[in-house]
Amino acid sequence: MTTNTLPMARRTLLALGALTATALGGAAPAGAQPNPTIDDNGAEGPDPADGLVTEQQSGDASLPSESLTFDPIILIRDIQGASKAAYEPRIATFSPTLLTTLGTDFVGKSRAKDQAEITAYLGLFDLPFATGQGLVPFCAAGLSYASACVYAKAKGVAVTRSSLRSLLGDIDHHHFYPTPSVIDMMYVAMGKRRWVRRQDAVRSLAPRAGWIVIFNWNQDGKPDHVGIVERVAGTNLHTIEFNTSDTDNSNGGTVARRVRPLNAQVQGFIRPEVVRAV
Repeated sequence: MTTNTLPMARRTLLALGALTATALGGAAPAGAQPNPTIDDNGAEGPDPADGLVTEQQSGDASLPSESLTFDPIILIRDIQGASKAAYEPRIATFSPTLLTTLGTDFVGKSRAKDQAEITAYLGLFDLPFATGQGLVPFCAAGLSYASACVYAKAKGVAVTRSSLRSLLGDIDHHHFYPTPSVIDMMYVAMGKRRWVRRQDAVRSLAPRAGWIVIFNWNQDGKPDHVGIVERVAGTNLHTIEFNTSDTDNSNGGTVARRVRPLNAQVQGFIRPEVVRAV
């Protein structure tokens, strides 16, 4: 099996996270190598001429993967936007507010009966509900959309695509990188020192409600899925996840509460409460 270096667009994205950490007085974490490698059996490879990359996501280990194709450099521009004179005030209760919002406004939504809502999650990032290759995954896009809704409501503005887009940079600055890409969400968290490996969470830093959890079903190093921890019970994580299954591991496409073991399929966590690099 051969490997390819991480595409230039992804290296640029990771560097943005590392630069932010450095600017805040910290160094890039050991896990945030400037040029990691990725197995070429996955969907990632060298950037084609049009700058597009394709990422495989799957809401459960037993579900077939779905393809997300996008231009990461355009996403960086859309998410970070024009330079702001000031960010929106940080919501100190962001994680519990997000969990409440997810539970009341999002859990139970599905592709089958709520196509307009799912389309809105993806449309925030100029992505379609489906392409000629199939349905577009929305686990990261949905979590990002819900997070922007929290800031829109706190600001007292209507929840529209334009208002939510204008708040993505605030979420990136204060909490995590809002994106449809699970891979990019993880890399930027590494650069901003918000990343906790599963091994560290098991040994010394217990996961808690509000942490974002990244799953890697076949443990190949490429994340497949993302959710948010609602509570921890022993060695089980009670999560809320977009684009997963509501009753078993066979249907997918739903926003649902899940119970996941804290095992090797958990790649790590993002801590949205971390304000600055340490």
